[in-house]
Parts: sequence; structure tokens; C-alpha cells
Amino acid sequence: AGAQVVPPGTALSTGLAPSALLMPADGALASGESAEERARRRRIRWAIAGGCVFALVAVALVLFLPSSPSQVTVANVTGQREASAAATLRAGGLVPVVTYAASATVASGVVIGQNPPAATTATKGSRVTIVVSSGPASSAVPDVTGLTASQANAKLKAAGFKPTIETQPSTTVANGRVIATDPPAETEVRAGASVRVLVSGGPAETSVPDLVGQTRAAAEGTLTNAGLTVGTVTQQPSGEQSPGTVLEQFPAAGSSLPDGGKVDLTVAQAPSDVPVPDVVGQNEAEASAALGRAGFTPKATTQTTTEASLVGLVLAQKPAAGHNARKGSTITIAVGALGPQTTPTTTPTTTTTPTTASPPAAPPTP
Repeated sequence: AGAQVVPPGTALSTGLAPSALLMPADGALASGESAEERARRRRIRWAIAGGCVFALVAVALVLFLPSSPSQVTVANVTGQREASAAATLRAGGLVPVVTYAASATVASGVVIGQNPPAATTATKGSRVTIVVSSGPASSAVPDVTGLTASQANAKLKAAGFKPTIETQPSTTVANGRVIATDPPAETEVRAGASVRVLVSGGPAETSVPDLVGQTRAAAEGTLTNAGLTVGTVTQQPSGEQSPGTVLEQFPAAGSSLPDGGKVDLTVAQAPSDVPVPDVVGQNEAEASAALGRAGFTPKATTQTTTEASLVGLVLAQKPAAGHNARKGSTITIAVGALGPQTTPTTTPTTTTTPTTASPPAAPPTP
């Protein structure tokens, strides 16, 4: 038995669902079919009916529900300034969302990225995240005060900075140790920036000026102007220089001293009168030593003598012993030197015969 045939023009008048038109008649199923076969066929009918209903619902949704939001293409705003990029996205029907990130290569305020990317499709009214450069990242300069130059260099490099070492004099920080940094420690600066490291070179060296011949007061002023100070001052009697005149200095002129170093001075003092020692009869060496100890300057001359025992001995001195003289003055000593020997000569004696005197002549007669 086949499916029921509906004559043309009578299908709608049957009152049956459209899916029922394809189903075989119950009478046809009853003859020669098992209950299992009939159940299988019923399941098939229901599946076909469900598919038709789903299709009808889908068509209804398409026809009667409003259309989905329109799609737009995301504009490329990378490289634009923040305000310009936001305006471009709004003009395209999108909502800009701004975030910030540090960048060492892109200027502050410029867009360095976006999501979704440019040229992709997005729903109108959806959000687009733009990443704006906040400029280079900043970091605090580490404290390296008191470290050696090499230690400070390593620490600053590890923190991402570029250290440059400079040496400058210091009287308070040990030679080779860090005095300070520029910028100072704990200052927030751009990562990768240069940092000057000021390292102590010890006290500054100053050339010692020439002070000999100056008065003591003038010498002290000269030292002060040079950044130096007066050390030990020694008085020395002098008959050649005015009292207070610098006779010697130590260190000598042209030497180098640290800033604030000391220079010792020997200053002339008016000589005092002291008794001249008696050196007559001493040999030259003994006499010279005795006069030197007394503060005098010996000056030896020679004086000839015929006595060998006096050769090399002081025969005379000037001023004489016991006289007062200024310290530093010259005492002349006469040292004996053997002169030519004199030989005694014999004078021959002459015998004279006495003569008798003649009587005086008679006076002439007048």
C-alpha cells in the first residue's frame, strides 16, 4: 500500500499538518508491519516535523527581529598624539580606552600600540585600547657615596645608568673614594641617563712660593694667598740681613704641598754682643771651632815666624780676647808660618895706632 494521494486543490481542506501529507496511512501500516517497525517510522516522522518547525522559526527570526549592529574597520592611530587618536576612533564609531606605558624611543603622548589592531573589523560602538607613551621610565639614583670609583661604576650600571667618573680635590674624603653624584642620590631620573660620579683626588696640590728676602709679615701674607700656612719659625742672628727678614724656607720654592700645607721659616734676628774667646796659642782648627761655637765666623791669615814651634798656632787675633762682638761677626786669627832664617854676620876689627897731636900753630903776629 502507498502513501495517501491528495487530489489537487484539496490538500488544505483536509485539516492535516503539512508533515502529515507525507506520512503513510495507518491502514497501510497495519497490514504486515510489526510494532517495532511502526515505532521506528513514528520517530522518523517526528524528527522530520521538528526540523520543519526549526526552519520556520529561523525564518521568522530573520524576518521579524531587528538587524545586528553594523561592523566598522578599525583605523590605524599608532604614531598619532593621544588626542588626535581618540578623535579618529570616535569618528569611526568606536570608543577609545587610553592606557600608558614607558618608552625610551617614543616621545611622551604618542600612541605606541592599539588593540584591536588597525584594519581589523569591529562592532560599531565597541572599545579600542590605545597605548600612549609616557616617555622613558624613571629610576632613583643609588647612593654610592664613600665607595671606590670601580664599585660606584658597577652599582650605577647595574641600576641602568651611564656613570662618568670625574676627579676633584677634597680635604675631607679619602683619595679614590666617591664624594657625591650628580644628580644626587635618590633623585628620580630617566632610566639610562648619565650620572656624574665625583671621586676624591685628595687635597689639592699648591706650588710653594719663594719667600726668601721677604719680611716675615709679607711671607705670611704670600702663603695665605697661596692657600698655605706658616709652620715653624726659627730665629737666627744675622749681621747681614735686617731683623725679621726670611733667610731660609722649607720646603723650598717650587715644591708642591697639599692645600693648607705648612712652610717653615728661618727669620733673621739682630745679633747680640758676646765676649770673644781667647784662641791665641791654639792651632788653627781648634781656634776656628772655638770661635764657631761662640757664634763667630773665623777668618785665618798667616804671620811669619822664625820659630818652628809656633808654626800652625794662632799668634794673634782681632778683636782681642775679652772684647765684646756681635754674634756672626768675623774674628781674624793670625796663624804662624815659618819665615826665612837670618844668619849672624862677623864684622872684622881694625887696630888704630894712637897719634900725638901737634901743638897748635902760633897765631899770626899782628
